[in-house]
Amino acid sequence: EIEIEASSPNDRYPQRVTGIVNYDVVKNKLDFYGDGKLKVETLLPMFENLELHLLNQELEKIEFPDEAPSVNAHIRYSPNESIYNLDLHVDAGHVLYNNVDFNSVMLYLKAHGTNGWSNVDLNSLVGRRQEGTLSGSLLIDLDSYLLYFNATSHIRPSHLLTAIGILDNLGMFPLDVELPCLMRASGTVGISKNTASALKLDGNVDARSVSFNGTMFENVAAKVSMDYNSWDVEGIKAQLYKGQLDGKIVITPNFIPNKGMSLEDVNFAADFNVDDALVDVAARSYNLKDKDTGNLDGLVDLRGYINFDIAGTNDDLKTMVGAVSVDVSDANIYRIPLFAGFSDIVLDNIPGLDFVLTQNSLKAEIDIHDECAYVKSINIVGPAMSLRGDGAVSFDGLVDVSLMLSLLNHETWIGKGLQYLLFPLSKIFELRAVGPISDLEWSTMSFGDKKSGK
Repeated sequence: EIEIEASSPNDRYPQRVTGIVNYDVVKNKLDFYGDGKLKVETLLPMFENLELHLLNQELEKIEFPDEAPSVNAHIRYSPNESIYNLDLHVDAGHVLYNNVDFNSVMLYLKAHGTNGWSNVDLNSLVGRRQEGTLSGSLLIDLDSYLLYFNATSHIRPSHLLTAIGILDNLGMFPLDVELPCLMRASGTVGISKNTASALKLDGNVDARSVSFNGTMFENVAAKVSMDYNSWDVEGIKAQLYKGQLDGKIVITPNFIPNKGMSLEDVNFAADFNVDDALVDVAARSYNLKDKDTGNLDGLVDLRGYINFDIAGTNDDLKTMVGAVSVDVSDANIYRIPLFAGFSDIVLDNIPGLDFVLTQNSLKAEIDIHDECAYVKSINIVGPAMSLRGDGAVSFDGLVDVSLMLSLLNHETWIGKGLQYLLFPLSKIFELRAVGPISDLEWSTMSFGDKKSGK
């Protein structure tokens, strides 16, 4: 029985430990107690000799760039007496775990078993980053090569998923999440190639706002379930353009054991409904409204789905397919800057018609494919004048839409009759809009190809 003190003076931050070692050579029995400043990797050779291979595999993910952590360790090891027991307390400053920075980490680790090392319990785990705290517990089943976890996180979701090995790099996370963000999760992760398919996670998320490809969702809440074949985000509740969004997302991943999700062959699919979004907010979000324009009345309802493959490149959206129905109500359609050019060309060619430009309803059906949103049908309805048409909007913002003007509401019997009677004159009312969505040019062949809208 001896008392030891060890140090490594060549380190910028020296390691020192004092303790007591009792080793019975005949019985192959070790009893060690010590504490001090000690980097965990210093203990790895000893853990390897004790056949704690899987524990070493997890501890190798930890780095201490600065000062060595404070460690308190107690080991009792006696295979002949079926005693396998390790208690480890760690209080650290700057830590890297799976290349994710933590300002500080505190944990209590216990490895134990009878016929060998069978379990590693990691309790009272608290990791702090600048934006928040990650806390929880882990249980590593060394016999079945499974890791069970329970966590509550206030840190960025991209850092959380990278730290626990779901993502293989921070840059892959497709969402921009505004803090605070609360995530609660529990589940199972396989820690060998043979148990990778055991991945299972259930949890929920609450976030102030989440942005995807420039679109912001506010006050987001959702339930998350994840396994080896599918990641489901269900019961999504959020505000979009101040309206209520409900939806579901399914991600089909390509998961590589011990690496996380691959950047190749990942599919993203979403179904969504949006009720009572504000026309004014939606117009501002797409820069379709001049700063001098007053508030725009009206509500927007959306129904649809999208599906595309994620490859981690700028070409992701080339694979997008989907369909969306749009319903705008209680709005003065021609006050929306998108249609300002139409208003100008009608008023320039038919003086005095401004009093009938009171259309308040717009409906459109859109198909998405080949990097373009194809407007199968668009209907703008009003008591004195209506419009129907079709066209396309490319993903780079270029528009090509054709519209035909009808007198009265073409959805009523009287409007349909008038349209039939005046059909030979319908060419007079054919209009076309082309160009960038923020600077459309409207034209008609029937009035000397006069152009307006710039």
